Amino acid sequence: MFGMICALGTKAGSAFGLSLLYAGLFIPLSFLTWYRMLYNAVRLDSSMRYMLFFFMYGMQIFVSGIAALGFNSGGFAGWITAFKTMEDNKALGVLGIIVSFGVVRQLSYRCVSDHADS
Repeated sequence: MFGMICALGTKAGSAFGLSLLYAGLFIPLSFLTWYRMLYNAVRLDSSMRYMLFFFMYGMQIFVSGIAALGFNSGGFAGWITAFKTMEDNKALGVLGIIVSFGVVRQLSYRCVSDHADS
């Protein structure tokens, strides 16, 4: 995805910086909002903690959907970024479309598999 961001031109630096910020911020937050929330909910058998966990789960699915779209200069390399890159560099655009398709597939599998288990 670094090549896609570089192909975008002048705004690529801010998009790459945002992607680094997101990686540094979301990795520790995923531990706090996933593992710790679910662990505490199961350990304490608290319905409020379960509700908070599922709220955070829904928020992550929402943010993943925004990331799959990949708004311009947002730090995410998604559909919009892939099609914009396709104008300048076809190979990187195709790679971006393949990766974006994989993200959407993973998102939809996550949503479907969670409901299929219940």
